[in-house]
Amino acid sequence: MKEKKIVIKNSTMGLISQIVTILFTFITRNLFIKYVGMELLGVNGTFASVLGTISLAELGFQSAITFKLYKPLNENNQEAINDILIVFKTVYRAIGAIFIIVSFLLLPFLRFILKGVEVNREIYLYFLLQAAASAFSYFFAYKRALLYADQKDYIAKSLDLLLNVAANLAQIYVLINYGNYTAYLAVKIVQVLCSNLLVQLIASKKYSYLHKSKFNKSVFTDLFKDVKNVFAAKVAGYVYTSTDNLVISSFVSTLSVGYLVNYTTITLSLKRLTQSLLNPVLPSIGHFLVEHTGIEERKQKMASYTFIRFVVASAITIPFIVLANQFVTIWVGSEMILSEMIVVLLAADLYIDFVHCSTLDFINAAGLFKEEKKIEIIGALTNITVSLMLVGFIGIEGVLTGTVISQIVFWIGRSYVAYKKCIHGTTGDLIMYWIKNAEYILAFVVITFLCIKVTGYVMISQPIVSFVVKGCVCEAIMALLLGGYYGCCHIICKKHETKH
Repeated sequence: MKEKKIVIKNSTMGLISQIVTILFTFITRNLFIKYVGMELLGVNGTFASVLGTISLAELGFQSAITFKLYKPLNENNQEAINDILIVFKTVYRAIGAIFIIVSFLLLPFLRFILKGVEVNREIYLYFLLQAAASAFSYFFAYKRALLYADQKDYIAKSLDLLLNVAANLAQIYVLINYGNYTAYLAVKIVQVLCSNLLVQLIASKKYSYLHKSKFNKSVFTDLFKDVKNVFAAKVAGYVYTSTDNLVISSFVSTLSVGYLVNYTTITLSLKRLTQSLLNPVLPSIGHFLVEHTGIEERKQKMASYTFIRFVVASAITIPFIVLANQFVTIWVGSEMILSEMIVVLLAADLYIDFVHCSTLDFINAAGLFKEEKKIEIIGALTNITVSLMLVGFIGIEGVLTGTVISQIVFWIGRSYVAYKKCIHGTTGDLIMYWIKNAEYILAFVVITFLCIKVTGYVMISQPIVSFVVKGCVCEAIMALLLGGYYGCCHIICKKHETKH
């Protein structure tokens, strides 16, 4: 019961924080387009992708260290915790310094990346300021990992929420009164620094046993064994999240990135919202796997978690398919609308990401970084290869097709690793997992089709009211049908148990 309360507490704070962040994101994005322009929006999105490349220098230390902290936290081994944190602090400071140096070295290459944009001193300044905000996230940030692993992430999230509100209000003021992109980026830098410093101070007070000590080479060597494997996941994650904008900017146009960013802002916001709700479950799974070794217990945990993710995926992705273009019209104008095919591809990416991450969370919680490395590399190569092959023929749709195909590769690979290496189930267990997910996909398609048909009869002239009503209709249909589906499954299971 205590474990559930902790997860709920972390999830609630994460959810509130992310909802506020999303609201401000849409407000500032609208003001950004109005007062700064679409071209700089495209530049901003492309720079984020370039900086994502540099962030690969992080290698995956945070994931490896979070996993390494589960056992000493369970055993209250304070010295081991301190040694791990000292290594993390040293490595992150080095990475922050490397990030800044590499950012300067990339300046001459910006003109090859930004198609259709005049690269001048202002563009260089914008890039360096955006790079500074990313680089400073590595300084004073190492104790966040301890709060997260110890299931006290709500502390960091509470601070981030307050600073995020203040920073966004400042950015809105800057955009409306000055339309100044430089000042807009400067506010972000101040926010990152203040957030990390405050979390650092609170964590130092909470974990008073942390102290300055020598860099433990043996701890670093042990961590680096996992880091080498996690790095493949970092590369795969980068290829999946960052190369789309680079390919579109280089082969289509930087302005096209700006149009797509309106849609990816929605999908990324939805992903972050879901992550804020479900990420607190990861440490819980880590502690569960330490305490429970039974196959049946682990299978049940996976099945329950996958169903929860399916419900969340349906509640978010179905309204996205039905209402994405209407939302973009209300938000930034009908001239920003992209094709229905782009909406479908983004929705497929959303659904797969939401549902299959139950397997990824089990893999990360169990520290099975080596086992999934090859699958992740294959998925990453699939993404970039298909994107480059198709972008010349069908443009943005070709790039997004590569993303969806790579997601399918990740799902297949991670499900195998989770069931064979973490749960230790049979091939039959893995087949049952896929049969159940086929049922989920069928239910998802049927509900989506019904929602499209029913919302088509909603004839309300006021755009915002129409949007809200259609959204409510989608959620009502989904709740009714999924509730009936779950009830039938529960009755069948009960009858099966009675017979046996």
